[in-house]
Amino acid sequence: FPVTIQPAEINQILNWYATGYTGIGIVTGTISGNLEMVEAEGRAVAAGLLHQAEQIAHETGLKELWNRICDGYTEITPSGGWHWLYRCTEPIEGNQKLAQQPGAEKTGPEVLFETRGEGGYVVVAPTSGDIHPTGGSWQRISGKPDTIATITPEERTTFLNIFRTLDQMPRIEPKPIRETYHS
Repeated sequence: FPVTIQPAEINQILNWYATGYTGIGIVTGTISGNLEMVEAEGRAVAAGLLHQAEQIAHETGLKELWNRICDGYTEITPSGGWHWLYRCTEPIEGNQKLAQQPGAEKTGPEVLFETRGEGGYVVVAPTSGDIHPTGGSWQRISGKPDTIATITPEERTTFLNIFRTLDQMPRIEPKPIRETYHS
């Protein structure tokens, strides 16, 4: 059956919280004005990669872009990860893994940085309670919904590339093609 997704009205949200709901999620992409979220997983933050990402931004002349996005809306997740929310002036594609690290053989690579784009969703502050396995809450650290930065597609690519540089997966070198000749 068809599903219609519409933004919740403030009274509806207040009613949800009054009746025991403790979570808020935002559908990303076109429905939310080309909203996208970049997430630094808790493991990336614990490994110091968040600091490295900020350092890359500052050293490559992207301090103003970094600060505009960070000041627009940033939050911390219950696992110690970070979320940056922004809007793009053009439609965005779906979710992307920006950087990974090798994981256990059975589970595969572990995500360090990823996006939530068209067709995705993100849980946001002030979500708390049993929504996250730790029981912790999402905490807004800067900005608010009406200060979320709007960036161009070029700025978006540049911002995402900061995180892509932190990918830790081994590079697989292509093997040369050996030609065989038949007489």
